Amino acid sequence: MKKIFFSGKELWRVLGKNNTNLKKIEKRLNVGITETQGEISIQSKSKGKDAIIEYLTLKIIEALALGFAIETTLHLSNTDYSLMKIDIKSYAKGKRVNVIKGRIIGTKGKTKALLERLSECNIVLSDHTVGIIGKIENVELASQAIYSLIKGKPQSKVYGFLERSKVKLKEELEEVKEIE
Repeated sequence: MKKIFFSGKELWRVLGKNNTNLKKIEKRLNVGITETQGEISIQSKSKGKDAIIEYLTLKIIEALALGFAIETTLHLSNTDYSLMKIDIKSYAKGKRVNVIKGRIIGTKGKTKALLERLSECNIVLSDHTVGIIGKIENVELASQAIYSLIKGKPQSKVYGFLERSKVKLKEELEEVKEIE
């Protein structure tokens, strides 16, 4: 059994209205989830797969706490998908964190939307954390792009990197399919 604690807006995000998020997770992963004063307990109902199911459930709950939509977080029940968290405070201090968040979001959300489209990932910013959900290979590309933005690379260079990387990745995947 795994236990995790949340409070405030994170707890509200995890629970959803009338605990609907927890009910959807329970149904998808065949787990029992209980919440008591912010402490969430996860108990797998699947024999022999307890650790894996509890881990996946934990990742889904972490993603909900960051602010992802339940539909997006449920992709994490598929092992082809992953969640990556980047703590901006590890790379910047004080006001610089807001500058970096602004670079990632862009004017009217344009940069974030383009990052999501080019990387085929979902991205959220919560306080000083960037969350990324997508297929494993795409999450890696999106995280490299975000690290580049954090380090100050121009957005246009980051977009070019993503476009080139996506073409290269598709070519590699086609080669693998031909071999199979």
